[in-house]
Amino acid sequence: MARLRFSTFAVAAALALSTARLSTASPVDLMIGDDDGFGYGALVVPDGSPLLDNITPVSPEVDALAKADRRSAAEKSASNGAQQTDLYSAIKDFSPILPMPEDFSLVFSFVGDLTSGVFTLDMGGFEASLYRQIDVSFNGVAQPNLFNFTDGQFGTAVRSFTLDATALANATLAQQFVVNISRGHSFDGIAFDYFRFTGNVDPVPTPEPATLLMLGTGLSALAMRRRRKA
Repeated sequence: MARLRFSTFAVAAALALSTARLSTASPVDLMIGDDDGFGYGALVVPDGSPLLDNITPVSPEVDALAKADRRSAAEKSASNGAQQTDLYSAIKDFSPILPMPEDFSLVFSFVGDLTSGVFTLDMGGFEASLYRQIDVSFNGVAQPNLFNFTDGQFGTAVRSFTLDATALANATLAQQFVVNISRGHSFDGIAFDYFRFTGNVDPVPTPEPATLLMLGTGLSALAMRRRRKA
């Protein structure tokens, strides 16, 4: 009889766990930077914006710095990649006016299984055909030719990149989507306005209170049975 009772509890607990409630998929929408038109407050920065015009400045160096750096105080003090927005060049170029690093990383954190993801950014000044491409990696995996664009010295564009199955799996494993942008062998002077990551995650199954109670009862029955045998 005791064996039957224990088996009943065990089976019921297993069934309860297998049917534990799953929360609905949750959207992810994270932004680094502030989508302020490269610091000018406009939704679209016109070609020829002075933000991208410091290669041959016609004004004194102080004025050139003011043109090249349109970051807010919050962006300047950031460490998540926002400090690399609203300035030219975002990474150290062949004749840097601003002391920028040669690479930086963006970290978008989430919780759950990432089922879809899109990386969007507003980029300016890309001339890959002239100065070679900027290197990009997703969670440590190189993304060849991802930034193979020639928009012109003063050209800007918003572009989106959909994560493939490998990128989704790597991000899920880390619970972070990490983008590294590096100078590599490029000599291009570039700018960014913002970086955005959107997608969907399936959360980890969450047992209902009744499920946990049934499981606990089954484990208690198992413990009592072992004590009786002893």
